[in-house]
Amino acid sequence: MPGLEIGTTGLGCRRRISVGSRSSVMSPVSYSGSQHHISVKEEMLSSSSDDEEEEEENMGDMKPNPGGGAGGGGGGDLPQEYWQVQKLVRYLKVGNQTATIIALCNIADFDLKAQYCQMSIIDAGGLEVLANLLETEDVKCQIGSLKILKDIVVHPDIRKSITKMGGIELMVRILSDSNKKLKLHAAESLAKLAKFKKGRRIVRKNNGIPKIVDLLDVDTSKPENHIDATDADLSLDMQVARGGCYALWSLCKSKKNRLLIKRAGGFPLLAKLIKTKNISLLIPVIGSLQECAAEKSYCLAIQKQ
Repeated sequence: MPGLEIGTTGLGCRRRISVGSRSSVMSPVSYSGSQHHISVKEEMLSSSSDDEEEEEENMGDMKPNPGGGAGGGGGGDLPQEYWQVQKLVRYLKVGNQTATIIALCNIADFDLKAQYCQMSIIDAGGLEVLANLLETEDVKCQIGSLKILKDIVVHPDIRKSITKMGGIELMVRILSDSNKKLKLHAAESLAKLAKFKKGRRIVRKNNGIPKIVDLLDVDTSKPENHIDATDADLSLDMQVARGGCYALWSLCKSKKNRLLIKRAGGFPLLAKLIKTKNISLLIPVIGSLQECAAEKSYCLAIQKQ
């Protein structure tokens, strides 16, 4: 099916994508919201898997599931939240600046990991809008999109769609931005998109690994970056480093990526961050080192440290 032309808006975004029969027009947006680091999962014992190894993912179509991820059941009707999210997505597509910011904030308030929310965003053509928002030059607009995307890409169908739209390449490009909050959300989103083989390969081919490694280069001697900080006191620099560590943890499952991380100087930076006493930062640091330990060169470097 031929691609759909997304019209140019005041934000200067124009994008052609193949997304079936849906089209979306993006509106100017301003967004602000609280930061949330990605939830910690018990992956410390997960085994390494190279890019050359086969990975199986269920890419089947999403089917209506009344109650969705919220645990509801029974009846053939979708939950009311499904329709509420769809209505907000429509505002996001055609509303003015005020309507768009309200829509983004309200969408972010829903349980975006619930299936009914993901279905609603897909059915209303919201993925195309969110992908296009990444191309704008408006930082608040990009952050608003990334905050939603990083929660909904947990579903393989959505990961596949965002990948086809070029979302990973756009996120890698964002890592070069000077805005630290923007880099934080981009790294957290890439951490989830890089959990599957194709995502890791795209990050590598777009020179994303050196950019992610650079996020770990934090001056821990600064008072605001002290290694004993709790989650509540963690500085923005350390939050960015944590997002980068999560992204590396996902990328480390590929042998090629492990070698590139070492070549980019990732090991000394991980070794420096392991001295922190912040648990939320230690988990991805140790997880990354555990994956890298599959390489003999890393084992020797770890012993020297």
